[in-house]
Amino acid sequence: KKSANDDTIVTATKTLEVMLEGVIITKTSNPGVQAALYNAGLVANEGYSLKEEVEKITADQLQPGTSYSTSIFYPQRNNIRSFDEFQYFTGVTKIKKYMFGGRTGGATQYKINSIILPTSITEIENYGFCYNDELTYIVIPEGVTKVGYNVFDNTPKLVDVYLPSTLRTVNYSFFDNFNYGNVKKAARIHITEDWLSFYYSQSSFGLFSDIPKIAVFYINGEPMNALIVPSNVSTIA
Repeated sequence: KKSANDDTIVTATKTLEVMLEGVIITKTSNPGVQAALYNAGLVANEGYSLKEEVEKITADQLQPGTSYSTSIFYPQRNNIRSFDEFQYFTGVTKIKKYMFGGRTGGATQYKINSIILPTSITEIENYGFCYNDELTYIVIPEGVTKVGYNVFDNTPKLVDVYLPSTLRTVNYSFFDNFNYGNVKKAARIHITEDWLSFYYSQSSFGLFSDIPKIAVFYINGEPMNALIVPSNVSTIA
């Protein structure tokens, strides 16, 4: 704006981001994820990702190896605060080992506080979300049948875990260090009536081997006062 004598009194600039049709991630909306995808050669444009591009991405492309350092997200672990757009990655059928898992030490841990998993997932492998400083809740979608061990190892802020009715195999230490050290939190583990019916039909199941010391089970949104182990159970792994 200029006054009557033509002197400049205010200069203002603003960058406008034009959202193209089909764009779901940009370097402004989610810079860490966008950088990871572009640097791995999974999207064509450095500035944005299209829905049709991410739908074709597979689990092996996101995590080509089996180490925390081989995940394409690891170099951006401190720059990714949320990844709700992950729900559109429908070509991903599993969370591979260390796909979103770091290691001990502040600089090597993830900072993701929110992530929405795609409904195409059927399995979560070992250490899938371990060493994440900020994760507070996770919804494991319907369709997941198998979860590995130490999936939530060292996730100090994780409070709510939603388990699907389709879950059939849970390896030991599923909740390893879910509530570790001096952290005192009321963990809420959400299950469904369908899943509880399945559990009651089993003679052996490993889910409860490493339940947090402070935990409340919720069934269909209501807290359970007790979990009764059925008489046909002979082993709790």
